[in-house]
Amino acid sequence: MIYFRHDPIIYFFMIPSIIPVASTRQQTNIAYQISVLSSQEHLFEVTMQVDFSKSDDIAPASVNVALPAWIPGSYMIRDFSKNLHSLKSQQDHIVIKQLSKQEWEISTKDDQALKQFSLRYIVYANDLSVRSAFINDEYAFFNGTSVFLCVKGYESSAHTLRIRQQKDSLSPLIATSLPKADRQETPPNSDTVYKTTDYFTLIDHPVLMGQFDDYCFNVMGHQFHIVFSGQHNFDFMRMERDLSAIIEHHITLFGDFPCPEYWFITLVCDQGFGGLEHTDSTVLQYSRFDLPFVGEPDKISKEYQHFLALCSHELFHTWHVKRIKPLLMHQPNLFEEVYTPQLWIYEGFTSFYDELSLARTKIISPAQYVQVLNEAITRLMRNSGRHKQSVSESSFEAWNKFYKQDAGSINHIVSYYNKGAVIALCLDITLRQQSNNNVSLDNVMKYLWEQHGKTHIGTSDTVILDLCKSEFNIDLSSFLYLATQTPIDLPLPTLLHSIGLKLNMRSPNHFQDKGGPAENIAKYDIGAIMAMVNNQLTVMSVHEGRASCIAGLCEGDTIMAFNKWQCDDVRFCKLLNLCKIDDIVPIDILRDGRLLTLNFSVVRALPDTCDIAIENSALFLQWLGVDQL
Repeated sequence: MIYFRHDPIIYFFMIPSIIPVASTRQQTNIAYQISVLSSQEHLFEVTMQVDFSKSDDIAPASVNVALPAWIPGSYMIRDFSKNLHSLKSQQDHIVIKQLSKQEWEISTKDDQALKQFSLRYIVYANDLSVRSAFINDEYAFFNGTSVFLCVKGYESSAHTLRIRQQKDSLSPLIATSLPKADRQETPPNSDTVYKTTDYFTLIDHPVLMGQFDDYCFNVMGHQFHIVFSGQHNFDFMRMERDLSAIIEHHITLFGDFPCPEYWFITLVCDQGFGGLEHTDSTVLQYSRFDLPFVGEPDKISKEYQHFLALCSHELFHTWHVKRIKPLLMHQPNLFEEVYTPQLWIYEGFTSFYDELSLARTKIISPAQYVQVLNEAITRLMRNSGRHKQSVSESSFEAWNKFYKQDAGSINHIVSYYNKGAVIALCLDITLRQQSNNNVSLDNVMKYLWEQHGKTHIGTSDTVILDLCKSEFNIDLSSFLYLATQTPIDLPLPTLLHSIGLKLNMRSPNHFQDKGGPAENIAKYDIGAIMAMVNNQLTVMSVHEGRASCIAGLCEGDTIMAFNKWQCDDVRFCKLLNLCKIDDIVPIDILRDGRLLTLNFSVVRALPDTCDIAIENSALFLQWLGVDQL
């Protein structure tokens, strides 16, 4: 293991360079340079040089350049071009004509062949997320989809990137999985050249520059990096131990590891959460005080458990999303929506394995994993949208429904992450039942890797059904149709019983009740999600047909008093429990500056909260693959 602490300045200057393609056929060369123009103003300066003169192809009369509208793995139109400004040519004879919000035509004034051209533009980078680009006083970060214009029709050409440091500055330090052109270590104060075979490869390697901590370690002969922006006192030894166990689990499951090395690049922030997978890396966003510091107790916190699950999730995508993927996600159209009903297979299965791997490797206990199931099933059962939208429809409509949720979404849509994970659980148990415990979802994942990941053959919409029939002679047509094409609830009680678990449903005891054991539960229904906002109890969303909806409560209402008593989130629940069934209680709210009094009818609480009991520990441990509770 090697630990590096980095503390450079973050101003880098790159010059375009034409790198010969290792082929007898000469191709078009496309080279980029990017530098931090202003950290205070969050500006990148980008130039690109396109050279057709040495290509065996005839130089075109014009070409179109465009900036992607979305980034693979995040299915929403982001309109990255809104941050691209001042696009100009560096040559007088080049004409730029804008065709749309994200596309421009490049030609010459004299209508001659376009042998070569250079462009310069500014990118505003102030989106602290895993999806886009961001600059502050500590570091600069970007995804290629946010900063690199694509030359349409020439995506398969070689793309190069040369990073040069100013002579009076320290050596530039960069965290990225981008392949270096010469595969050699870069001496101090020299250029760093990156080379990719095509545009899609270029944009699939995010880059972090500036101050960061980089901890390197090896697992099963492969090198891994844990990178955190800024400087910290995190317990990297502990992280290495835990991540190594997860990595070994994933590699063993699939049988091999497809990356030369792998990077966990984490953007540390005060409050935030996110993850996005890439070919040989992932970008994570996490709160700095939710990560373990040196000297803290070794007992796993809920926050650290979530971080490890996030790492597990994104690493699993190395196989299952980045290489095993739907056919139309192989070099997808990045300028408009690309629709697939298969996201439940990819995000759902991955969500099933992310914390299952923590239990299998004993990072969390079997009892803690039962709590994971409690929370997943509770989220699903509280979502009335599961009765209206199938998980396949949720996948297909992700662009405008799942990624653009509002207060009413809980009543109309279902999450392909959440329900997809519960389907994966049910599918695993069903496969075991129908094969006398000889086939599990693990076997399905291995076949997906062998038949689709390694071969780069995209999956069809019926891939799970077809694979189980052809490889295991198991017909899942009825199960998969009901589970994925309809909004019918899954047969969880009987399936969980077969692995030694008993599914109990109860009413919640508080707004923050996520499931699991509870001593005091609510007697009466609230039917809304409420939270303390600026020290005031605020309605976040309302469940259709339930008590708050019947009373007329709306998203954004501030609860001033319940039954004439001022209340917060804790007192509201206590006051409601003091009522009697069929009471009609006044509830005073503030709505858009108006004080209103509504009538709240007291009705029995609904059993929408999951509390699973381990009934047969031997069966459960056998299914889980561990030896003791």
